[in-house]
Amino acid sequence: MLAADVREVLKLLVSHELAVKRLYEIYASKFPATRELWVRLAGDEEQHAAWLRELCWDESLETTDFDTGRFRPDTIRASMDNLQKQIAKAETGDVTPGAALLTAHYVENSILERDYFKVLEADSPEMQSVFERLAAETRGHREAVSEAMESEGS
Repeated sequence: MLAADVREVLKLLVSHELAVKRLYEIYASKFPATRELWVRLAGDEEQHAAWLRELCWDESLETTDFDTGRFRPDTIRASMDNLQKQIAKAETGDVTPGAALLTAHYVENSILERDYFKVLEADSPEMQSVFERLAAETRGHREAVSEAMESEGS
């Protein structure tokens, strides 16, 4: 995959993280009982976007060979389309606290299942570091949402 293509994928991932952040901000405003969870997750998503933005300018992208199967722009765009639908649904108030938790669990789990942040030996050290942090935090998000679901009885 050419560096320009990788940068485009990284920009898509930035947009994806910011869409997840927006969804969580809406949930924070709608559900006071879980507001603290949503605010923390939204803040983390903002940080994830910043890390990915920094990678866009990593000079090692020019010489690193990337796995094109992992970075599929169409898959990321489809996920973003789904997020936009969830955002619209949340903005209209057509979502329950339990449904919000289920959606968040699905979002976080989907990111992990698609291996967006799987580290390969071919990745630059900077990319490896960022992707390892992103994967760990995404696993943490999934666990936090799962715990909230258990508390809620979802």
